This record gives sequence, C-alpha cells and structure tokens, in this order.
Amino acid sequence: MKKLITFAILFSVLIFMGMLDFFPWWSFSVPMFVLGATLPFKKWNISSFVWGFISGFMAWFLSTIYFEIIYEGEIMSSVAKLMSLHIYLLHLIIGLIGGVLTGLGVYSGYLFRNGREVLELQLTKSE
Repeated sequence: MKKLITFAILFSVLIFMGMLDFFPWWSFSVPMFVLGATLPFKKWNISSFVWGFISGFMAWFLSTIYFEIIYEGEIMSSVAKLMSLHIYLLHLIIGLIGGVLTGLGVYSGYLFRNGREVLELQLTKSE
C-alpha cells in the first residue's frame, strides 16, 4: 500500500512539473515540498536542506548553461548587461537562488512531516 501511495504522489508531482509553464517561476517549490514530505530523509541520514540545495543548484545552474548554448548566449548576455554582471556570475547567482528555494521547499516538506519529532529533540537538548 505504501508503494502505491508513493507512486501516486510522485506521479502527481511529475504531472505538476509538466504544467510549470502555466505557473509562476517559483511554483517549482510546491513539488519540492511534496517530495520533502514523502522522501525518507531520516533513513538516508541526509540533511534535507542540503540535498534540496545541491539538486536545485545543479538543475538551475545547468539549465542556464543549456539555454545559453541553445540560444547562442543572446538572452543571458542581455540580462547580464542589464544587471551589469559578468555572465558567469549571473549563472552562479541564478543557481544559488534556485538552490536556496529548492532546499527550503524540501526542508519545509520534511518539517511538515517530522516537525513534532524535531521540536521534541530540540526541547530535550536545551533542558
């Protein structure tokens, strides 16, 4: 039954990801929240924010490089000139923003699922 529920959630996330063209740029955080709530980060012994940050940074950074190659650098160089930045610094900034937002989305989902346990652990340590 758990596998069926996991499949249904992941399928819904994939459908939502396909519809991102119709939503604002930040709407990718919603599927990341769902993944953070469903993936077993405790069993993997991985920090959910770091996992989300790394995957988000790589996705956004590599996608900007991909679009620069596809559009022959016209769009990214125009944006870089508009912001008075070097184009590689613009790639890095876009990657960092995407990484932070993805990490926060995954971490929020993780806290939504396990928030009470995390809060109880912090309370017992401080006493």
